[in-house]
Amino acid sequence: MPSFLQDLRHGARSLRRSPGFTLATVLALALGIGANTMLFSVVSALLLRPLPLPGADRLLSVWGQDSHEAGRNSALSRLDAEDLRQKVKSFDGFAAFDVNGVTLTGPNLEPERVESAGISEDFFRIVGVKPLLGRVLTDEEFLLNGPRAVVISHGLWTRRFGADPRVLERMVEMEGNSYQVVGVMPEGFDFPKEGSNEPLGLWASLSSQDFIRDNWDSRGTHMLVGLGRLAAGATVEQANAEARSVMAALSQAYPDSNPGNSVTVMGLQDRLSQDTRRPALLLLGAVSLLLLIACVNVAQLLLARALARQQEFAVRTALGAGKLALARQLLAEGALLAVSGGALGLLLGTWGTDALSAVLPESVQQVQAVRVDGLALAYTAGLVLAVTLLCGLAPLGTAVRASLGGLLQSTRGTSASKSALRWRAVLVSTQVALALVLLVGAGLLVRSAQRLASVDPGYRTENVTLMRFNLPAARYTSETMASFYARLLERVRAQAGVEAAAHVTPGVVTGGGISLTLEIPERPTAPGEQRRDTAYRAMSDGAFATLGIQLKRGRDFTTRDTLTSPQVVVVNESFARRFFPGEEVLGKRVMIGYGCLLYTSDAADDL
Repeated sequence: MPSFLQDLRHGARSLRRSPGFTLATVLALALGIGANTMLFSVVSALLLRPLPLPGADRLLSVWGQDSHEAGRNSALSRLDAEDLRQKVKSFDGFAAFDVNGVTLTGPNLEPERVESAGISEDFFRIVGVKPLLGRVLTDEEFLLNGPRAVVISHGLWTRRFGADPRVLERMVEMEGNSYQVVGVMPEGFDFPKEGSNEPLGLWASLSSQDFIRDNWDSRGTHMLVGLGRLAAGATVEQANAEARSVMAALSQAYPDSNPGNSVTVMGLQDRLSQDTRRPALLLLGAVSLLLLIACVNVAQLLLARALARQQEFAVRTALGAGKLALARQLLAEGALLAVSGGALGLLLGTWGTDALSAVLPESVQQVQAVRVDGLALAYTAGLVLAVTLLCGLAPLGTAVRASLGGLLQSTRGTSASKSALRWRAVLVSTQVALALVLLVGAGLLVRSAQRLASVDPGYRTENVTLMRFNLPAARYTSETMASFYARLLERVRAQAGVEAAAHVTPGVVTGGGISLTLEIPERPTAPGEQRRDTAYRAMSDGAFATLGIQLKRGRDFTTRDTLTSPQVVVVNESFARRFFPGEEVLGKRVMIGYGCLLYTSDAADDL
């Protein structure tokens, strides 16, 4: 150990005498290691680090499968979820939930939009997390007409209630209904997160939500996601097979609401990361190639430096230094370079990870927080060790072949041996090959991004501003809500600089939409025939003009289309081709899920 410390001191002096070489090497390694640390942190959060829940490896995600489109996930109805809970023996508990934004108010509380999870009975038992204060919901509070209670998040508790322990005595109001605060979850608990990047603020029973209550016994209302815990000795495959068998039986028993519907059961972490796993691994592979290029550059610098130090190595050999001593000296210098590059790279990687977390898509953030964790530190340490060996061994061949004959060479410097020249050629070829792979990959990525950016969404995006809000349904009737929206729209349109304005549901611009069962009075669905489903989005008059959407024929919505006037609908070309092939769609009658009769008044481009 003393001799190696001496080698480290000698190596530090040697590197200080070559500041340009040292700086270039450390920066090259830092950039490569930093990029790898940053991307590995994403991979770790998605695939390697267990979810921060007890027994997370046995948690299951349960989604319905759309009968109209293979591989497309759909929601479950409450009754379907209850059948799965009772009949799938591979589940050691099953709960259903949905996540929605709600308006939270209360005494001395300013209205705030927060994410709320509606949950069924077994939810807290399945996730296995106990509240920091108070309790979770009781069986009575899950009853259809039971008392309304809510458990709030640690973030909401500290932000809105000042971390007051007396919060358990407070009442809050959501969507016009009063709830008793009965518990506060521990810091960091933020589950479930399906399709939302906003932190959850509270948990309430499904039975306390008006829309769920209104459709309590409706098997055709699909809006829930399932969460299960795997029973001891059971496998995910067994649970999936059992759940599919149950859904197949339900499809036969209820052909009108469940025609051909199925279900998919998979590990929760696999489900949350399935859309981002491959891109993350590809990016990690790309930055690994970047690190290899950096290592090849460093190897060339080290080889060039070793050639310039041949006389030094020859003198040391003549003075009795053996090959082991030379190797130890080079490893000491390599360790100094690698540790310096690794430390700077870790710092850059940490900064980069924090910056990356702010712009990562919801599909990544909903798994768990992306940070430089213990696995990322171990990965970085492994990279530093590998780079240390590279930095130490790359010039070793040149060092051990040096002899006193090198002293007789030209005073202008030593000439490179054939072996050294071959190594330099190999390194250059390797660098070019790796750079070519990265260049081609980057070119394909840029081309894909250009194509995505050039895709026409079907509406105008320039100078269009969105504002999202909801009115509590319990405080507003349909008439007063329509009146409020009309007055608000009138005032917005009167503002200077506003050319057009309209109300739309979020799905109009995000691509989503509520799926409803469709009936055509002139052609009712026959027994056993596949259910007709369609997605719908709601909008006010002026929405098509605001979004720059050209109507093919017919008319737009107007202020004459009110709650009391005949209901009309605008359909797109895909709808017309699917349900009225070869027919004139204008004036056709359709009925959607809750029995509302609509007349088609127009046809527009697909959105």
